[in-house]
Amino acid sequence: MTGKRAIFHIGMHKTGTTVLQSALQGYDDGRVRYADLGEQNHSVPFATMFWAAPEQHREHRDRRHSDRQVRRFRKHYLERLEREVEKTKDTLLFSGESLWYTNVEALSRLKAHFDRYFDRYKVVCYVRDPLSFANSSFSERLKGRRRDFLIRIPKYRDHLLRHSEVFGPEALSVFEYARERFEGGSVVNDFARKLGLDAPLNAATEKNASLSLEAMQILFALNNSRLADLPDDVQRYVSDRFRAALGGFGKGRFSFDPAQVAAATDAEQTQWLLDRFGIDFTRPGRTSTPACSEAEFRSIAPETIFALQSRLTEAGLVAGDESGLAQILDRATARLTSHFRAPRRRFRRWLRRRQAVLT
Repeated sequence: MTGKRAIFHIGMHKTGTTVLQSALQGYDDGRVRYADLGEQNHSVPFATMFWAAPEQHREHRDRRHSDRQVRRFRKHYLERLEREVEKTKDTLLFSGESLWYTNVEALSRLKAHFDRYFDRYKVVCYVRDPLSFANSSFSERLKGRRRDFLIRIPKYRDHLLRHSEVFGPEALSVFEYARERFEGGSVVNDFARKLGLDAPLNAATEKNASLSLEAMQILFALNNSRLADLPDDVQRYVSDRFRAALGGFGKGRFSFDPAQVAAATDAEQTQWLLDRFGIDFTRPGRTSTPACSEAEFRSIAPETIFALQSRLTEAGLVAGDESGLAQILDRATARLTSHFRAPRRRFRRWLRRRQAVLT
């Protein structure tokens, strides 16, 4: 018996995990310590250490890590974990939303490894109502270059039961993510109070700023333009720069139709959440934002297109004489693509000159 305890904060996505991880980084009150695995978000370390195919994690795919590199990362994270355990007197705290999606087999490997160091476990999770999650998730998916207009609803029961099966039902603590009910509207304050953290946490602000309706419409159109035909690394560069150019663009707000969200929600999942934790998501949620259909979302107002053209002209991405949205997006994409490729072309020219000198 080690007497030590591990706490896993598993998200879920879109419940303030980024700001919470930023606030926790470096935390150590002598009793509870936030694990330093080299990254404030422990999603990639956990996936790398315990997934059966860690190379399939998006981070490794996007960075084109080889199998050998992934194995080196795994060794590195395991060594850091062991050092963190040695520094911990009582409780070691982890936070990674990838744990929400991790399957039972990987969670079992995680627990088998952690059983060397810990004999007590706590799994903490915030859950978000179907409507607000669907709205926020859709916005985030647009940032990830997704091209579909889909309502995504969490499988609350299915994900939480995995952790209940591995760590035991008594280890699971689930709370509703409702900022209007948190002290100061802050999930950081709520988390600290629920876990009894003593020392002050880092000052942290929400980093995943919400997009306006107009910005979401433009990104949706961009994702469904010729951008999709470019290599993935070019797509990522163009999308990131384009989104930066849209900072503060538009004032509208987006919401799915609550009736459609209710129809897409699995009643068994929400009923289980109510029966098990007393969290009532049997109704999808409320919003004062008018519902937006797919047809309305795809129909971009002329004044929005004009404002976009002006914004991108100021940024030097278009000439200002484009005849419509498609041409605006094509020209901006072409300009940003040339920006991405220019350093590589300069490097290749330098390398050829260097090789010529050497020969």
